[in-house]
Amino acid sequence: MLARFLLRCLPVFLLAIALSALGYAAAPAKLSTASQLGLLFSVLVLYSAWMIFRDVFRLNLILLLAVACAAGGILGSLLGPMHSATPNIIAAVALVIAAFSGRVFGIGFVALSRALWAGSSLYWLGLIVLGRLALGRMLWDLWIGGGFVLFSGLSASWFARLRAEALEAAYVQQAGELYFLALNLWLGARLLTR
Repeated sequence: MLARFLLRCLPVFLLAIALSALGYAAAPAKLSTASQLGLLFSVLVLYSAWMIFRDVFRLNLILLLAVACAAGGILGSLLGPMHSATPNIIAAVALVIAAFSGRVFGIGFVALSRALWAGSSLYWLGLIVLGRLALGRMLWDLWIGGGFVLFSGLSASWFARLRAEALEAAYVQQAGELYFLALNLWLGARLLTR
């Protein structure tokens, strides 16, 4: 099972990460608000298409890689250039710890899975609201830190389910799920280390 994961899912995941990094690096430093909204809208449309067609082989791969590149572009435009590899390292370490935790303490994370997914929706809604309010840095950092912990738990839950599902789902779908979890971990680390 692990060999199948490493040979099928992991290369697609790493390709999505590489395309996000490419999109991030290629993003212009200054985009107009209209351009940012257009790019954000395209990411949402591509993500929605991926969710709809994630069981259609090849199309799901193309859509996942397009979302990854576009997401990197919008994040690069919004966050600006990276001056340190710290967020990358933090996100990678969190993902490895989540993988280990999910594999060792699997059943507990599987039981929490629904609550964690509901919490992630509330987290993103709260992030949008807090982003619009001019609140202090401490409250913002607490919210981002809570989101980082939330997505670490979701990642552990994902790895726990990986054992339970025995890799029956399509590997591109699994790579996409792992990519979006890793992206959220990276975003949390990036916002906390700026």
